[in-house]
Amino acid sequence: MMYTNIFCFLAGVLLTFVLLPLFDSPIQSIRAIVPLIVQDSANFSDEINLDFKENSEIAQRIHQEQLPQRKTLWSGLNDGQKWTQFYDLISLEAICIGKVRIGGMNDGGKWICSPWRLPDNCVFYSLGINNNIQFEESLHQLINKKWDLIGVDQFTQYEATKARYIQINGKLFVGKIGTKAEKESVGSNVTLTLEEVYKLNKHTKIDLLKMDIEGAEKTVLPELLNFVKPCQILVETHDNKVATRTLLAQISKQGYWLYSWEVNEGDLQACEYSFIHESCVEKFGVWRLARYLS
Repeated sequence: MMYTNIFCFLAGVLLTFVLLPLFDSPIQSIRAIVPLIVQDSANFSDEINLDFKENSEIAQRIHQEQLPQRKTLWSGLNDGQKWTQFYDLISLEAICIGKVRIGGMNDGGKWICSPWRLPDNCVFYSLGINNNIQFEESLHQLINKKWDLIGVDQFTQYEATKARYIQINGKLFVGKIGTKAEKESVGSNVTLTLEEVYKLNKHTKIDLLKMDIEGAEKTVLPELLNFVKPCQILVETHDNKVATRTLLAQISKQGYWLYSWEVNEGDLQACEYSFIHESCVEKFGVWRLARYLS
């Protein structure tokens, strides 16, 4: 049926040019035939949606059948194994139909699920900037909505970066991010916790969290998830295999589903992971498969 609709759609386009000379003007011919093409296109879209739903159910069943073995192998990973063995076991836990890469193809780009579905006045935290705000600028241009953008980095950004951040309605904070316990410990260089930034800005939610804080994510992120559950988390990890597996499990246990992962070029120890909270699955058009990280 789907191939029939493809044929009808293409035939409709061809028919437009075949019948063009039979009308008094090109506009008349287009007005007469375009409704037929639009109808075929709508039918084609419906078939694609139906086909995806049917195949997603098959994929869900297969993933769930593989779940016991995958969990066993995943829990048995150790630092003596190769990174290729680690990544061979990683599989998506959910499918986001609207998954797109925002911010270019280099290190500044991130995979995000259906960003156009972010709400008006969304709250976006970007941790670890290093004068690269390509993701923030591209996302702002795409969604064109009011938002509350909070950027945090341990170093003061260039004046040009500050000016560009203001242009996209962002606020920058300077401080070494860490946990509350780390900040209170003697001799610590931690000067800021996320809870402090969160309360200072009087936020009650985080819609999107982007985190690239060079290893501090393994302590900062679990603490943050104890007081707020961002709808989507885009995090880059920088640790060994066991520590990374532990962090992914901690995220998963808080109700998150992995929908994207990408190894950082040139460094197998660094990898980008994209998660969505179970409370946001339907809102962003995500299809659950099977959860194995926790």
